[in-house]
Amino acid sequence: MMWGNSHPALDWIRNCKVYLTTELTQARLEEAAHYLIQERPTLFVGLPSAAARLARFVGAAYPDVPRPVVPFVKLGGEQIYPFERDEVERHLGAKVVEFYGSTAMGAIAAQCPERSRHVFAEHVHLEIHRDGNPVPPGEFGDIVVTSLDNRAMPLVRCRIGDRGRMSPDPCRCGRPHPVLAELVGRAAELFLAADGSLVHGSVLGQGLQSFLSTAQPGAIGQVLFQQMDDKSWKVLVESQNRLDGGLSAGLCEVVRTALGRECRVEVERVAVIPREASGKFRYYRSATNPVGRRLQGGKL
Repeated sequence: MMWGNSHPALDWIRNCKVYLTTELTQARLEEAAHYLIQERPTLFVGLPSAAARLARFVGAAYPDVPRPVVPFVKLGGEQIYPFERDEVERHLGAKVVEFYGSTAMGAIAAQCPERSRHVFAEHVHLEIHRDGNPVPPGEFGDIVVTSLDNRAMPLVRCRIGDRGRMSPDPCRCGRPHPVLAELVGRAAELFLAADGSLVHGSVLGQGLQSFLSTAQPGAIGQVLFQQMDDKSWKVLVESQNRLDGGLSAGLCEVVRTALGRECRVEVERVAVIPREASGKFRYYRSATNPVGRRLQGGKL
């Protein structure tokens, strides 16, 4: 497991080896990779950013190790981007399963073999709201959840901070549970584009898909897009080596495609990009407000 906290007694009961993600140094990545290769566990559980980072490390440092390094990987705790899933599948040879939940609600949804996120309807009732009112399946809005089996502290229509869309159609896997077709973490994290519009920071994470697919394994670790002011951005790149012009130009293009061609972008190489205190990692932040721009009145 690669997570932001550890409970030694519980980890022992679960027969789980934990590597904290609060600081993913080269030494910790090497230790975790060595454990995977030597012990060959059945299941890897972790934050998507940490799993993808370890996968890149394994792909670069151990390209000839037989795959799968681990057969199954369970991801959760952060928004999951396609490039993270791709890297885990490519470098670890794993089958990836996505889980979605929150501290207040526990498990909310999980992925079926058809890659649909099925809501655990026996435990929670999930709705999509816009301006405080439910919207029909297929429409995008705030995720609102009601706990159905928390007898100690029931929560009714709790807006947990994420946004998404329910599918109007059932999944072809045949399971009857509702399908959460789209999920965007942290609804309030908006950034001002060059034209004055508001753009959710997740578009920067999505923009890394084509960029990282062409990068050499091990060339970069993590990437952080930081907005300095309305039209200025700094991109921090975690790398042990000097960045070439192609990598820098590609990262500049990710910003300008998402936020506007007028954006000024500076790329800086760093040894390690600090993670949040929880051990989680976001690919974007505001230099003036560490949690991004907040919505006024909770509305987009």
